[in-house]
Amino acid sequence: MCLFVSFRLVCTYLKTSFSKGEGITKQFQSSPHFGSNCVLLTEEYIENHLWQTVGEIDAEINTYLKHGSGKELIRIEMIYIEVYKYERAIGRSYILTPEKLASKKATINPNNSKT
Repeated sequence: MCLFVSFRLVCTYLKTSFSKGEGITKQFQSSPHFGSNCVLLTEEYIENHLWQTVGEIDAEINTYLKHGSGKELIRIEMIYIEVYKYERAIGRSYILTPEKLASKKATINPNNSKT
């Protein structure tokens, strides 16, 4: 059995700003961070994917904080781990060409923009 796994974090940030008229203002903001989606073929891949995704999300948060956002990470509110059973589609839906169309001895143009 294969699994499709997706990770998502929701973090709370504090943005502090200063203006002459208002003084210091503090504003809390939530922001989601997404990890890469992956199809896990065996149980051995779970730990590797978990560490890889944690590293990706950590790098995303660090980049978010370093590039002039002026925000401070307060806490990680939620961690979503979505797991679905992954089944590949198998070509079982072959439909015969209708007899009327097959007897025309012509090429069917699947790109209708040239007609």
